[in-house]
Amino acid sequence: MEAFHRKDIDIGFVRTPVVDSLISLMPVHQETCLAVVPKLHPLAQRASIAMSDLSAERFILVEREVWPSWYDDILSKCRDAGFSPIIRQDVKEIQTVVGLVAAGLGISIVPKSTDNLHARDVAFIAIEGGAPRVEMSIAWRTDNRSPLVNQFLDTAARFSGSD
Repeated sequence: MEAFHRKDIDIGFVRTPVVDSLISLMPVHQETCLAVVPKLHPLAQRASIAMSDLSAERFILVEREVWPSWYDDILSKCRDAGFSPIIRQDVKEIQTVVGLVAAGLGISIVPKSTDNLHARDVAFIAIEGGAPRVEMSIAWRTDNRSPLVNQFLDTAARFSGSD
């Protein structure tokens, strides 16, 4: 966001939400999250689970500073399910989250697009009813009237299905 404010960049991809009156957003990708557990975990054989099934588990999450909206959404979904998660560890990268789950140090909730990481060592499980979601958006300065920015946004809208 600092690069936008300094006018160092014209367009960027960001995880939303972003609250900044200077920045406009166009959602381009949204995905549902899955629970990830070690392969030998009792829940690993289930096709789907409720958030409440995770109430006694130790969570490994991406640090709130790295991805605040997602972190807050996970905590909110846990509270909605009647519990506060036991957070064993916060890390900087999603790959580290899945690696620590594979090592048996806890469970997590991850975007579906990570379901190929450590696939032999973990199980990815659908979350019933209201799973956390993540969204990727294109961001640009609201006051940027550049024809190149407009052309890029038009092209992105055609490919993303956004209006």
